[in-house]
Amino acid sequence: MSIYRMLKCAIVYLLTTTSTSVLAETVNLCSLAQKPDDIISACTALIQSAEVSYTELAAALNNRGAAWLDNGEHTKAIQDLSEAIRLDPEVSAAYYNRGNVALGMRDTVRAIHDFDIAIRQNPTYVQAFVNRGIARSIQGEYDQAIADFSEAVRLDPDHEVALSNRGNAWFLKGDHDRALSDFDEAIKINPDYAMAYANRCWVGGQRGRDSKTLNACNEAMELLPDNPTILIARARISYRMADYFGALEDSTHAILLADAPTWGMYVVRAAIRFRLGRRDAANSDFRHAQALANDDDEVRKRVSELGLVSREIGGGCLKGEVVADCKSSPPQ
Repeated sequence: MSIYRMLKCAIVYLLTTTSTSVLAETVNLCSLAQKPDDIISACTALIQSAEVSYTELAAALNNRGAAWLDNGEHTKAIQDLSEAIRLDPEVSAAYYNRGNVALGMRDTVRAIHDFDIAIRQNPTYVQAFVNRGIARSIQGEYDQAIADFSEAVRLDPDHEVALSNRGNAWFLKGDHDRALSDFDEAIKINPDYAMAYANRCWVGGQRGRDSKTLNACNEAMELLPDNPTILIARARISYRMADYFGALEDSTHAILLADAPTWGMYVVRAAIRFRLGRRDAANSDFRHAQALANDDDEVRKRVSELGLVSREIGGGCLKGEVVADCKSSPPQ
């Protein structure tokens, strides 16, 4: 599950001008408008104006580039931000925003390069540390990512996004205890932070069963309704707590909601159906998982993680026999 949150909205500095009131209003819209399209329109008017300085022109290009990013127009964003940097190479915000464009395009090398410059120019740039940490996590450089998130937390101890992302990095390193601690701290800082609940639900679900993790899943579902990843995580926990009907409802809902259900989702529902004695349905799900995974060993591993031995579901049935033909009865 990848639920990093990137801090990409960055109209970092205001344009100021002593020109006409009409131009001043345009400056304010280019800096403060709530909708990206309004920012683009106002900044374009400034960029085309002959009444702004080079510094103000670079700022307008930065702001318009950030708005293009919000609209998903990556090519236009890069063009504006690169021109802003050419006009004023000392503006760290433009490097930060361009790094975000690269990160959104999964070009982590270019993203880290731009975040490096933004941080070198502004060593207290919290958001740049957070997003460089995300880029490093994507590259599998978890120790460096944790260092970036930790520096962001040092600079801003109440930065719940940095804490939640650091928790993800700890999880990917295999340190579940530190991951859960960071998620709990992020939730303490911001009790409405959906992603921290979702992360705690997912990671806690890998550990086993407990009411705190189930509560996190429930909170996550309240804040992020109809999220298939959270639903399948809650299904795993309910399964381990022997709430098989609740687990079946969540897993089925997850599969229906997912744009492309994963093989893991089908394995979870197969295990639940097996526990309920619905062997034919379990076998059908298991075969779906096999077809999607194309790796019987991985499917067997996931089955064992759910507390079933290989002959109970799958293992001895991998060559085409139905589950009912495996010489095994459901566990009591």
